[in-house]
Amino acid sequence: MKYNEISNRAKNYIITVILVIYILINIILFISNIVITSYFASKYSYIIYFLVILNTLVGIFSIIFIPKQIEKNYGYYTDLTRLEARYGIFFVNKKIVLLKNVYKILISKKIIGRIFGISSLTLSTSAGDIKVSLLNERELEKLYNKISNVLNSEEL
Repeated sequence: MKYNEISNRAKNYIITVILVIYILINIILFISNIVITSYFASKYSYIIYFLVILNTLVGIFSIIFIPKQIEKNYGYYTDLTRLEARYGIFFVNKKIVLLKNVYKILISKKIIGRIFGISSLTLSTSAGDIKVSLLNERELEKLYNKISNVLNSEEL
């Protein structure tokens, strides 16, 4: 069984989200730097140096390691009876759902995902939900049509 892997658009989306989070962390660190230096003068300047070094290491780790892990660990597989999704960064999880048990299909797009054309598909069953993330428009439409065809053929 071969999992469908994420597209290049999804890889760019992941890197953009990481950069946005990294920029927000830098803004928080900059503000905390101003607060620490204004209240404590140079008495606690080593804290600022530690935070700058830590932030730099986290940024390098995030930009290099996390996209590769997501690319390796994210994917989905579907046939006429079931959908299997694999996801996770540090711990790989796998969920399987029988398509005959699906009663609701939800398509969602985040703000940055709309720019890149990346969506996620959530299938709801009585046992719980399964989410397939990082789908481009073509993959989403193909997967949705496949699931809809299976559900419609079972209703007849």
